[in-house]
Amino acid sequence: MFLAEGGNVFKKADKTPGTQRINRVDVSTTVKWLEQVTGLSLMDAMVGSTGQRDTSGDIDLALDGNHITKAAVIGTLVNWCKQNGIPDDQIMNRKAKGKNPSMLDGWIDQTGIEVHFKCPINGDIKNGLVQVDFNFLTQMAWSKFMLAAMPADSQFKGVDRAVLFNSIGKTQGVKVAVNSGVHDRATNELVTTDPGTFAHILLGPQGTIQDLASVETTIAALRNDPHRDAKLHDFAEYLQRSGRQMPQLEASAHPSNWFKYINQRLK
Repeated sequence: MFLAEGGNVFKKADKTPGTQRINRVDVSTTVKWLEQVTGLSLMDAMVGSTGQRDTSGDIDLALDGNHITKAAVIGTLVNWCKQNGIPDDQIMNRKAKGKNPSMLDGWIDQTGIEVHFKCPINGDIKNGLVQVDFNFLTQMAWSKFMLAAMPADSQFKGVDRAVLFNSIGKTQGVKVAVNSGVHDRATNELVTTDPGTFAHILLGPQGTIQDLASVETTIAALRNDPHRDAKLHDFAEYLQRSGRQMPQLEASAHPSNWFKYINQRLK
């Protein structure tokens, strides 16, 4: 299972997005406003590329699903909508029926492990609306590793790295899920939620967490692997479908800043 960063679940009647991108300078102030609305500590919950680039398509937040429920967050957001005069029949993002796309233009939706909110930037609708995705995770350390922002010099996104992990994992008899860990492909039994152990599964005894920092570093770590082509087969086909190419094996390895970052996120 992959989290589709940037996927817009809110649509206007003309099928255009119901939210907009948010400038980096407005991310932290918008999240702080959300803390006031929800009563949750959210500044350390930002994952993915949120706040890392000049603009973001949405704001991704990781919540501990063992202690915080989707129903509780939805209830809080519904109350905010009502207090701000949003009609009851416009609060929830109803699934489109027939040919009426306007039914997707609500304020709240839920898909899989996520709750989506059409959030006023800096708490003011006049500033525009950005999609906020609350991700309810049950293996927080593992999921934060999987959702960590890619190094700044990478040409790929987190979802690309997840596809690569599964391409390699397929040859090792495992599959990777963002929310639950590494599973046996045949039995679905949980194998591990430890990133270090996962690196050994994909890359052998010499594999490290640093090697998994990006698509480029992971592929570079396979440079001398005799099974490299088989491990990259599915990923190569994935790139080909989107008109992209495999990165050069000479890519730099072990980005120290990313390693320091991920160590902090796993604490």
